[in-house]
Amino acid sequence: MTTLQLEVFEAFREIGIREDSALRAASALSIPVDDMAALKADSAATRADVAALKAAVTTLGERMATFGERMATLDGRVATLETGSATLDGRVAALEGRMAKVEAGLATLNERVGAMGQQLVSLGQQMATLGERVSKLEADMGLVKWMMGFILAFQAAIAARLLFIH
Repeated sequence: MTTLQLEVFEAFREIGIREDSALRAASALSIPVDDMAALKADSAATRADVAALKAAVTTLGERMATFGERMATLDGRVATLETGSATLDGRVAALEGRMAKVEAGLATLNERVGAMGQQLVSLGQQMATLGERVSKLEADMGLVKWMMGFILAFQAAIAARLLFIH
């Protein structure tokens, strides 16, 4: 194998072409060429293509490394988000527990307010009854005052008569 054939073979192998295919391609270069200048030009072009291909493979390797770093960063972020999600799930469960306690407290409070409402109705009825009794007592007091006035007037008349008689 000539140096050119060996370089072509190695270049094909580096880019992942199967060994038998690379060997056939390199062997095809052994066809007799009349013009040595054309062969040298083709050889230079092939070397340039191989160099460009090697540069492309290197660039691709660098890009793959960058991609791997980015994937690792994304994996870290996903892990952080999963941890945050678990934390939020715990907080939601705690809030749901608190809401249940608040709802139970509200139910108890509603019962107490209902009982107080009934007590207020009862107090209102008692106040109405008391108002009626006070009105009756005021009327009775007016009558008692009138009677007391009458009795005093009667006693004064008796006293005056007794004074004039004696």
